Amino acid sequence: MNPLPMATSTGSSKNLSALQQNGWGLLLTPDNRNPRGFSLYGIDNGAWSAHTKGIPWETMRAKWQRLIEEHGAACLQTHKLIGIR
Repeated sequence: MNPLPMATSTGSSKNLSALQQNGWGLLLTPDNRNPRGFSLYGIDNGAWSAHTKGIPWETMRAKWQRLIEEHGAACLQTHKLIGIR
């Protein structure tokens, strides 16, 4: 299995470009569902974000499910590319 470094989204197009040029993927979250032109990405359920905001994760479940519906299939392609089954 080949590791794939991933970063959460940034508002800086310069940083996004540098990440892509260096083979990084983007980590999508329930609050950040836009892959921003990345072809390699992973999906995070947003539990840590909910915890740090002091809200129950259940309040994010619908957003997380929408994220899976929108980008789950493409995320599986990323996993196949790096050898995750």
